[in-house]
Amino acid sequence: MVLDEENRKAVREILSEMEGEVKLLLFTGDCEACGIAEELIGEISGLGKVQVETHGLDSGRAKELGVENVPTFVFEGRPNIRFVGLPSGHEFRTFLDTLIMVSKGESGLKDELRKELAGISEPIDIKIFVTPTCPYCPVAVLTAHRFALENKGITSSMVEATEFPEMSQKYGVMAVPKVVINEKVSFEGAVPEHVFLKKLKEAL
Repeated sequence: MVLDEENRKAVREILSEMEGEVKLLLFTGDCEACGIAEELIGEISGLGKVQVETHGLDSGRAKELGVENVPTFVFEGRPNIRFVGLPSGHEFRTFLDTLIMVSKGESGLKDELRKELAGISEPIDIKIFVTPTCPYCPVAVLTAHRFALENKGITSSMVEATEFPEMSQKYGVMAVPKVVINEKVSFEGAVPEHVFLKKLKEAL
């Protein structure tokens, strides 16, 4: 059991805010965190309106969705919202908050930001590198996920930096959160939503 009784009670209470069923696709393989990810999501599915479907990295769904790392959580109804690596530490609450957000279909963004995001027609890829102990990372991840909820052309992926050292090295991750947009614009730290959107537009 990953969650103790106290945590299970807390998770059940948090997920009581979910309004509709959310189906998660969990991609697993031969990795240290994969077993924990399967156990964790199995426990969560019994505490809220969450369905889980497990696939291997060599599956048709993985190829279809462009999943290259395990474990990866993909929201089936919103495959542009992802968690690459185990959402642990501070990111566990981010994971729960994203479940609630997707279940409601509401980003919570101001109308002005929503209109600007709706006007973006080019595909955008956002990677947010995080660590479990980083208190500022959830803000960056949730902002990116909110943007992705508003615009299906935006793919937002939380990446657990310590689980994927090669990827972290490739993108020069020295501090977290580090946000990389379309492989060409990057910044560190949690920034206000309008600043994040400005960086997004710089990457177009």
